[in-house]
Amino acid sequence: MSAPVIDVAWYQRPFPGETVCGDAVGSFQTPGSLWLVIADGLGHGPTAHAAAAQALRLVSELAHSGASLPAHSDNPAITLDQILRSIHDHLKGTVGAAVGLAFLETVTGILRFVGVGNTALRRLGSADTRLVSRDGVVGQRLPSPKPSEMSLLKGDLILFTSDGVTERFGIDDYPGLRSDSAATVSRSVVERFGRRHDDATCLALRYGA
Repeated sequence: MSAPVIDVAWYQRPFPGETVCGDAVGSFQTPGSLWLVIADGLGHGPTAHAAAAQALRLVSELAHSGASLPAHSDNPAITLDQILRSIHDHLKGTVGAAVGLAFLETVTGILRFVGVGNTALRRLGSADTRLVSRDGVVGQRLPSPKPSEMSLLKGDLILFTSDGVTERFGIDDYPGLRSDSAATVSRSVVERFGRRHDDATCLALRYGA
């Protein structure tokens, strides 16, 4: 079975007046899988940016380390749990961050997610489904992470956002969610639904584009 075409892109906007964004976002392709991450440093500006960037850097390193790939584990969700705990340990002494981490098996469409703090992962298409983060701050107060998962179907759209983007919108508010490219969707979501007084980030992924 071959992997469906995946279109992924992101767009972010810093807090008004700041030169750097307090959010960090990325996707990392590995054989048969795709990692997605958003880290939202507490507050705004350079200190928030530094904490978020540190979380992103750690995920990048782990994603490209064969020993830490979820595909090599009998229980991928537990591996995500362990990775989030590792990020927590590395962010101690910083302002901390909200962190959402997702792992997509590109062939099967199984997407696993774990998050602490105000990041949101939402699927539009075959269903409107939200995977929920737990309250807390990575680097300061880490609750027991609660991994969750869902199966993507061809044409599904994933929106992965920081809390600078409201979740109170749907296809009726932006019909382009049905067909626009991931790059267009991510930028349009931030511009249309981003909160004016916050850092705002959206990662968009269309499965089977």
